Amino acid sequence: MHPQPLSVTESQIQQWLSDSFPELAERSLVVRIVENAESQTLNNTYRAQDKPTNILSFPYEAMTEHDQSSHLGDLVIALSVLIDEAESGGKSLGDHLAHLLIHGVLHLLGYDHENQDEAAVMEKKEVELLADLTIANPY
Repeated sequence: MHPQPLSVTESQIQQWLSDSFPELAERSLVVRIVENAESQTLNNTYRAQDKPTNILSFPYEAMTEHDQSSHLGDLVIALSVLIDEAESGGKSLGDHLAHLLIHGVLHLLGYDHENQDEAAVMEKKEVELLADLTIANPY
Protein backbone atom coordinates (compact mmCIF):
# COMPACT_ATOMS: atom_id res chain seq x y z
CA MET A 1 0.00 0.00 0.00
CA HIS A 2 1.26 3.45 -0.89
CA PRO A 3 0.92 6.33 1.59
CA GLN A 4 0.09 8.93 -1.07
CA PRO A 5 -3.50 8.65 -2.39
CA LEU A 6 -4.44 9.67 -5.90
CA SER A 7 -6.48 12.78 -5.26
CA VAL A 8 -7.08 13.83 -8.84
CA THR A 9 -10.66 14.20 -10.00
CA GLU A 10 -12.17 13.24 -13.32
CA SER A 11 -12.86 16.92 -13.98
CA GLN A 12 -9.15 17.72 -13.42
CA ILE A 13 -8.18 15.06 -15.95
CA GLN A 14 -10.72 16.45 -18.42
CA GLN A 15 -9.35 19.96 -17.86
CA TRP A 16 -5.74 18.91 -18.48
CA LEU A 17 -6.71 17.15 -21.67
CA SER A 18 -8.95 19.94 -22.99
CA ASP A 19 -6.30 22.56 -22.19
CA SER A 20 -3.57 20.49 -23.85
CA PHE A 21 -5.55 19.27 -26.86
CA PRO A 22 -8.36 21.75 -27.63
CA GLU A 23 -8.54 20.38 -31.17
CA LEU A 24 -9.84 17.11 -29.72
CA ALA A 25 -12.83 18.66 -27.92
CA GLU A 26 -15.31 16.67 -30.01
CA ARG A 27 -13.44 13.38 -29.64
CA SER A 28 -14.01 10.81 -26.92
CA LEU A 29 -11.30 9.10 -24.92
CA VAL A 30 -11.40 6.39 -22.27
CA VAL A 31 -8.95 6.68 -19.36
CA ARG A 32 -8.71 3.71 -17.03
CA ILE A 33 -6.58 3.50 -13.91
CA VAL A 34 -5.87 -0.14 -13.10
CA GLU A 35 -3.91 -2.42 -10.81
CA ASN A 36 -0.52 -3.79 -11.87
CA ALA A 37 -1.89 -7.25 -12.72
CA GLU A 38 -4.21 -5.87 -15.41
CA SER A 39 -1.49 -3.59 -16.78
CA GLN A 40 0.91 -6.53 -16.94
CA THR A 41 -1.63 -8.73 -18.74
CA LEU A 42 -2.37 -6.02 -21.31
CA ASN A 43 1.31 -5.18 -21.76
CA ASN A 44 2.15 -8.86 -22.28
CA THR A 45 -0.77 -9.43 -24.66
CA TYR A 46 -0.27 -6.36 -26.85
CA ARG A 47 3.45 -5.55 -26.49
CA ALA A 48 4.96 -8.94 -25.51
CA GLN A 49 6.41 -7.39 -22.34
CA ASP A 50 5.53 -9.40 -19.25
CA LYS A 51 5.53 -6.56 -16.72
CA PRO A 52 3.24 -3.70 -15.72
CA THR A 53 3.90 -0.38 -17.39
CA ASN A 54 2.97 3.19 -16.55
CA ILE A 55 0.65 3.80 -19.51
CA LEU A 56 -0.67 1.90 -22.48
CA SER A 57 -2.29 3.62 -25.45
CA PHE A 58 -4.83 1.87 -27.64
CA PRO A 59 -5.82 3.93 -30.69
CA TYR A 60 -9.33 3.36 -31.96
CA GLU A 61 -9.32 1.41 -35.19
CA ALA A 62 -12.44 1.62 -37.30
CA MET A 63 -14.02 -1.69 -38.26
CA THR A 64 -15.14 -0.35 -41.64
CA GLU A 65 -14.15 2.52 -43.90
CA HIS A 66 -17.57 4.08 -43.24
CA ASP A 67 -17.07 4.26 -39.48
CA GLN A 68 -17.49 7.90 -38.44
CA SER A 69 -16.72 7.35 -34.75
CA SER A 70 -15.30 10.26 -32.83
CA HIS A 71 -13.53 7.91 -30.42
CA LEU A 72 -9.80 8.60 -30.25
CA GLY A 73 -8.81 5.58 -28.20
CA ASP A 74 -8.18 4.22 -24.73
CA LEU A 75 -5.46 4.93 -22.17
CA VAL A 76 -4.68 2.48 -19.38
CA ILE A 77 -2.57 3.68 -16.44
CA ALA A 78 -1.13 1.37 -13.78
CA LEU A 79 -1.74 3.11 -10.46
CA SER A 80 1.15 1.49 -8.54
CA VAL A 81 3.61 2.27 -11.34
CA LEU A 82 2.35 5.87 -11.45
CA ILE A 83 2.85 6.22 -7.69
CA ASP A 84 6.29 4.55 -7.68
CA GLU A 85 7.54 6.72 -10.55
CA ALA A 86 6.21 9.92 -8.98
CA GLU A 87 7.82 9.09 -5.63
CA SER A 88 11.18 8.03 -7.10
CA GLY A 89 11.23 11.07 -9.41
CA GLY A 90 10.29 13.55 -6.69
CA LYS A 91 7.14 14.58 -8.61
CA SER A 92 3.62 15.12 -7.39
CA LEU A 93 1.15 12.42 -8.39
CA GLY A 94 -0.94 15.00 -10.23
CA ASP A 95 1.98 16.32 -12.26
CA HIS A 96 3.12 12.82 -13.17
CA LEU A 97 -0.41 11.77 -14.08
CA ALA A 98 -0.80 14.83 -16.32
CA HIS A 99 2.50 13.90 -18.00
CA LEU A 100 1.40 10.31 -18.60
CA LEU A 101 -1.96 11.45 -20.00
CA ILE A 102 -0.27 13.84 -22.42
CA HIS A 103 2.24 11.13 -23.36
CA GLY A 104 -0.59 8.68 -24.00
CA VAL A 105 -2.66 11.06 -26.11
CA LEU A 106 0.40 11.90 -28.18
CA HIS A 107 0.76 8.18 -28.89
CA LEU A 108 -2.90 8.09 -29.95
CA LEU A 109 -2.14 10.98 -32.31
CA GLY A 110 0.73 9.07 -33.92
CA TYR A 111 3.76 10.27 -31.97
CA ASP A 112 6.28 7.65 -30.93
CA HIS A 113 9.70 7.27 -29.32
CA GLU A 114 11.10 4.19 -31.03
CA ASN A 115 14.26 6.04 -32.06
CA GLN A 116 16.16 9.10 -30.83
CA ASP A 117 14.72 11.50 -33.41
CA GLU A 118 11.12 10.47 -32.69
CA ALA A 119 11.78 10.59 -28.95
CA ALA A 120 13.21 14.11 -29.19
CA VAL A 121 10.15 15.36 -31.08
CA MET A 122 7.72 13.69 -28.69
CA GLU A 123 9.54 14.83 -25.53
CA LYS A 124 9.71 18.41 -26.82
CA LYS A 125 5.95 18.39 -27.42
CA GLU A 126 5.32 16.91 -23.94
CA VAL A 127 7.50 19.55 -22.27
CA GLU A 128 5.68 22.35 -24.15
CA LEU A 129 2.22 21.03 -23.25
CA LEU A 130 3.19 20.50 -19.61
CA ALA A 131 4.64 24.03 -19.42
CA ASP A 132 1.26 25.35 -20.59
CA LEU A 133 -0.21 23.57 -17.54
CA THR A 134 2.55 25.10 -15.35
CA ILE A 135 4.11 21.68 -14.81
CA ALA A 136 7.90 21.46 -14.80
CA ASN A 137 9.91 19.57 -17.40
CA PRO A 138 9.75 15.92 -16.31
CA TYR A 139 12.96 14.92 -18.11
